[in-house]
Amino acid sequence: MPITRTAIAVLLMAAATGADQTAAVEGLIDRLLPGMGADFTLQLVDKTACGEGKSLCFGYSAQGGKVALTGTSGVELSMALNHYLKYVTNSSISWKGTGGNQLSLSAPLPDTPLVHVNRAHDLHYYANVCTFSYSFVWYTFSDWVREIDWMALNGVNLPLAYTGQEKVYQKVYNQMGVTDEELAGFFPGPAFLAWGRGQNLLAWGGPLPQEWIDSQWELQRQILPLMREFGMKPVLPAFQGNVPNAFVTLFPAANVSRVGTCPTPLSKKYGCMAWMDAMDPLFNKTADLVMKTVIADFGTDHYYAADGDFTTAMAPWYANDKLSETKLPEPLENGALPTMDMEAFNHSRAAYNGMIRTDPDAKWVYQTWSWLFGTKQSYMYGWVSAVPKGNLILLDLMAEETPMWKATQSYYGSTFIWCMLHDFGGNNGMWGDALSVSRNPVTAAVNSTMVGTGLTMEGINQNAMIYELMNEMAYRTTSPDLPTWAARYAQRRYAEQSPSLNKAWTILMNTVYNFPGYNIFVSKDAYTAIPYSSPWDRLQPTIWYNQSEFVNAWGLMLEGTQNGLTYRHDLVDVTRQALGKYSSAVWKKMNVSIVAGDAQGIQEGCDEMVDVLNDAEKILNTVETFMMGEWVQAARQCGNGDAKMTALMNFNAVEQVTLWGYTFPAADDPNGPDVNLPGLVDYATKQWAGLMSAYHAKKWTIFTSHKIASILNHSAFNQTAFHEDLISWYHQWRDTAVFSTIPVGDTHEISSELYAKYSPHINEA
Repeated sequence: MPITRTAIAVLLMAAATGADQTAAVEGLIDRLLPGMGADFTLQLVDKTACGEGKSLCFGYSAQGGKVALTGTSGVELSMALNHYLKYVTNSSISWKGTGGNQLSLSAPLPDTPLVHVNRAHDLHYYANVCTFSYSFVWYTFSDWVREIDWMALNGVNLPLAYTGQEKVYQKVYNQMGVTDEELAGFFPGPAFLAWGRGQNLLAWGGPLPQEWIDSQWELQRQILPLMREFGMKPVLPAFQGNVPNAFVTLFPAANVSRVGTCPTPLSKKYGCMAWMDAMDPLFNKTADLVMKTVIADFGTDHYYAADGDFTTAMAPWYANDKLSETKLPEPLENGALPTMDMEAFNHSRAAYNGMIRTDPDAKWVYQTWSWLFGTKQSYMYGWVSAVPKGNLILLDLMAEETPMWKATQSYYGSTFIWCMLHDFGGNNGMWGDALSVSRNPVTAAVNSTMVGTGLTMEGINQNAMIYELMNEMAYRTTSPDLPTWAARYAQRRYAEQSPSLNKAWTILMNTVYNFPGYNIFVSKDAYTAIPYSSPWDRLQPTIWYNQSEFVNAWGLMLEGTQNGLTYRHDLVDVTRQALGKYSSAVWKKMNVSIVAGDAQGIQEGCDEMVDVLNDAEKILNTVETFMMGEWVQAARQCGNGDAKMTALMNFNAVEQVTLWGYTFPAADDPNGPDVNLPGLVDYATKQWAGLMSAYHAKKWTIFTSHKIASILNHSAFNQTAFHEDLISWYHQWRDTAVFSTIPVGDTHEISSELYAKYSPHINEA
């Protein structure tokens, strides 16, 4: 029976009772383990059951096929279920896009003595503002139910909840005199909303249909009650100062200005975002309207996200006058505090006041990402000092590689969450720093103001292992032994006691998952780049591990005997990883021919690159988790049968995972052809079937034809002509390509063929 609007309104405003939370977990069990609900009993306990000064805990025992779960909330009850499934039944819970769940259950359920676990921290945060575009954008409510179940099973109790906020801002800005026509030039399209909500992106991928604005608002009003029924505390959006350009003329006396130099080529077509200074009285009025509308529409658990400097200077994640240094600051000697920057203090206090005027119990959740690039100690100290201790929760967004808390004496006493960012753009290359993830949350908690752990990846559905490990750090107080943990992971993941698979994962832990350091493009490969166009050396990707050892892991993976989706997904992933890194060697050989002016060598290099891409297409096409068609189909379904809206959704879906919109005129000719390719070209690229042969290979063939022509004609390589041809082809392909959702071929057979073909040639070159 559908939930009525009235019922949703009641659920939005009401705190979850114990019965609500128990019922939520019962629903999860019914979805995860159909027909087995009677085998589980659920009991909520208070914090006195935890002991050791802890306030959150879970436990379980099983006898005679009946499992008793206990927990301090619906989330902890769900964690108890997951822990039992993992460590007693050898089952595995993972995202649908990484193979889904592997449930090794037999009747009766196995017995186990009492297991009691105290959570190490009170908070486990989930999601990045970008995740709502790179992964969640096409979600239906059933997708969100599955996602929220995954959150609960993995201990998430502080999820970011950013869906549907455009209707809130539409209401507010309409009330302030901005027309819907003007808002059409403000909101980006669905796949790019994250960068309109708090960056400098205007309109690209739009206009945003009213049907989308309304349906996403309704969807948020379904999402939030389910989160709350588990006992989660959703983090809602608060006003952070970016406003429609209409504000500049509507309020000429206000301190509202466009960014002087927009750091994106898209601004050449759509203009720059307007930003309002938090010290201006109009900021107060706007913030109050936003907060009141957010709470009226979505209820509240008193946690709000808002990022940036709250000045007219710049968007949150771009360098400005406060980000003038080039590295993380060194801690001050002897625990001394820096001089306080009063400008930072005042702007932070104004932003915080914009929350507490409406909700006196507001807690501000703030991403410290923009501080990673050398923000001055005085600025950070002033910023955090403006908010009472405990009411500002700082997300140390990439603590696994660049821990800000170390450089700031635990943020000068403000509370923080140790987060693993890991993924950029939803790229699906294999990598991670398992050693840091397994050790550093434990050491960070000692004598610090750490209050939780978090996952802040830009995109999900990749590298399931590193996220499972990080989720365990939400309750672990000691570091696991990684070789032992990896072997157990393999057994759970594949429902198979296999020495070969166990050894394969030991090797993977020591190779691809042993990357220390910061490299935003570590998961990219040469064959998905655009020759002579891709920024950030994507044609020379980092290879940080011994490729011969990785090839050994590939061979061991082929010794698996199971054919479940988790095994096939991982076998495809390992095969894809090997081919991707091999493409770097192909490019090196091809580039030697380019430098030498050897047309035949260039053509041979291109042919080999296309061959590798076609082989990647072949293996990726064997499982639905690596198919472009799944992404595009989900987008097109959001068109609800309307041809124009379906075309817009298709445009957004394809553009985001390819050129990302950076196909606009060169700076010196704003009216010229669309040939300029700077910035985020292929930033969010995916190694998916449907893209490798049709898109990435075409880039190489177009480039090669132009390069050879320049050699034969004894002329300089014409990059503009190359880009013109590439973009002309791309626009037609983007708008007409059809992507399959039906896997083709046997994963094990094709991977074996490719292993025989490539393994002798993959080395440390």
